[in-house]
Parts: sequence; structure tokens; C-alpha cells
Amino acid sequence: MSKWSLYQVLGIILLVAAFILFDWMAGDFINVLASMESEIGMQLFVGSVIYLLVSFNYLMLYWQMQKKDSAFFDRPVWEKGPLVFGVMEGLLIVLFLWFGLAGDPVSQQWLVHAFLVLFISVTYLLIVSIVSKYVDKDESVIKSSYAGTVVFLIVAILLV
Repeated sequence: MSKWSLYQVLGIILLVAAFILFDWMAGDFINVLASMESEIGMQLFVGSVIYLLVSFNYLMLYWQMQKKDSAFFDRPVWEKGPLVFGVMEGLLIVLFLWFGLAGDPVSQQWLVHAFLVLFISVTYLLIVSIVSKYVDKDESVIKSSYAGTVVFLIVAILLV
């Protein structure tokens, strides 16, 4: 196992541990944020979660690129990426609405967290696949996509 694979495994373990800890402590923390008069606290919290999840995806992709010798974005999957990841985004939204309306989201908090991680990850991959068509250097693709995804998602949250 290469050191990059080890980094990826440790990153996934840390992400799962962070969400378990968050699930354990979230009730009190969110109640404090929700009791505030302004929505700024909640928006900062959501913005921080988005930033951390996009950072996680950036690191996973960066470590994957370090394992390969050839050009990472020359593979055929990145040509069809915008269509595939766009369809996945649509399916995630439909499934989230379907599961969200079918049950109590408080009792299924782990499902909300899973959708959050998947939605942000697929959004990042969608933007990576679009940027990879226009930028030649692999590291520039993931850095530009990282910045674009963070800005896009945080602006979207602030507008809501």
C-alpha cells in the first residue's frame, strides 16, 4: 500500500469519525445556533461544513493523482463527467426530497449527513469534470475546482 493510499484511508476514517462525533454532539450545538436571533451563526456553521467537505474531496483527488504517473484527466470518464455527475446530482436531489418527505429527518439524521456528503462530493466532481475540459494542468484543475465549488456552495447557502 502506497503512502497516498494510506492517506486516503486515514482521511475517510477521519471523515466518518467526525460525522459520528457531529451526530453525537449536533443536537446541543444546533439548538444553540437556532436560538440565536440572527441566522449568521447557522450560515457560518453550514459554510464551515461545506468548506471542510470540499477540502476533504480536494485531498482525496489530490492523493489519487499522486498515485498515477499519466495524466489523470485524460481518462474517458472525465469527458462524460458533466453528464454523469449532473444526472447524479439530480437523482440525489430527488432521493433527498423523497426520503425527507417520507420520514422524520430528526430520527434519520445519519441519512441527512450521508446525502450532504454525497451532494457536496458530486458537486465538486461535477465542477472538476467541467474545469478539466478547459484547463490542461491536472493540479490547476483540482485547485480551480476547489475554489469554484467552495465559492458556489457558500454563495448558494448565503442566498437561501
